[in-house]
Order: sequence, then C-alpha cells, then structure tokens
Amino acid sequence: MPSTKKLNRLEARYLCESGGESPQTEVHSNCQGSEYKVPKRDNDKACLSNQRPVVKVMRIVSDDRPRPELPRYMSSLAAGIDLQACLKSNIDLKPGESGIIPTGLRMAIPEGYEGQVRPRSGLAAKFGVTVLNSPGTIDADYRGEVGVILINLGSEPYTIANGDRIAQLVIAPVIQAELVEADSLDDTERGEGGFGSTGISGAHGKRCTDGRRHCSQT
Repeated sequence: MPSTKKLNRLEARYLCESGGESPQTEVHSNCQGSEYKVPKRDNDKACLSNQRPVVKVMRIVSDDRPRPELPRYMSSLAAGIDLQACLKSNIDLKPGESGIIPTGLRMAIPEGYEGQVRPRSGLAAKFGVTVLNSPGTIDADYRGEVGVILINLGSEPYTIANGDRIAQLVIAPVIQAELVEADSLDDTERGEGGFGSTGISGAHGKRCTDGRRHCSQT
C-alpha cells in the first residue's frame, strides 16, 4: 500500500487550485527559527489576480442625493473595501441609537461568495460606533441597495456626513451545507452546554457565570 504524505494547509490549497498537481515547495523560517514549507510559484501575483472574484457595482444616481463614490481597497493588502455613506443631509446618531445608512450602491456578488459588512476599527475605538448586525451579510442573489446598520454605543452623539467611510466590505467564499433531518445526534463531552458553560477566564482560573472566580462547577 503506498504511503500517504500529510499535506499542510497551504499545500492542500495549492493542490486544489492547481488541479491536483503536486506543488514545488521552498523552506522558510519564522522569527522563532522554526522551518515551514510553502508552495513555490513562478508568478504568485498573477496567480492571485486570476482567482479574484469579479463583483459588479452599480451606482444609484438620483436627483435627491449626491452621486455615490465607488468603493475601493485603501491599501494593497487590505482585506476589506471601504463603504461610504451616500447622504443628502447629515444623520445624527444619539447614544444608543441605530440607523440604516445608505451607500448608493447595488452589487452583484458572484455565486459561491458573500459580502461581509464589518465595522471600521477607528469608528469603534474612537467613537463607539459599530455595525449592529456585525457582520452583515450580502447574499450573492441580492440586488438591492447596500445599507449599513450603524449603532452608536458611545457616550456622545455622532454625526454621519455624505462620503464618510462607515464600514468595510469583505468578499468571502461560502459553502451551502446539506441539511439532513435526524432522530438523534452523536454524544459529545460538551453535550448541551452553551452560553459560557466552558468558563470565561483563561489560564488564571475559571470564572463562574455569576462573575466569581475559581468556581467549582465544571
């Protein structure tokens, strides 16, 4: 029986992308001196560009609000595309208040992908403004205007103006599962435990659900 080589994640991904051809690898070292292998490619940038999904973006042009800006990546390796508010007038969010902020954009995300609407770290850290349903999901078959549900969790009112970058959009692959009805499920050590049943604290001791440390409960 032939021996089977266990592939690391990068090698397995390369096999999938290259149609099953074995990758040539090169050895790299991390800052701790440990060596690891990565697939060797002649033109890695070209390979990555060929795999990018194409997202069609349509601007909603009307007389009652400004022409929206097309979203774009703000750095060469950014994971998210910045989304901007498309507003005729400013929107004020009081503390604890939420609202749907229009972007003036419609999108056609290709089948097999979704758009994840995520908060911008700067807004969250400085003003307590975040995406309420984070991450929001834009399905591949949705063709309506993209709106961002923002909530002000800060202590001061926050004003959103036209053109403000309010969220980021990450295009990510999705897998639709096959659901099968079952009369029973396999047993696990965890069982029905949830909502903090495994504890809160890390290496310094388990915290009880009522906030006390070193709880004797498992």
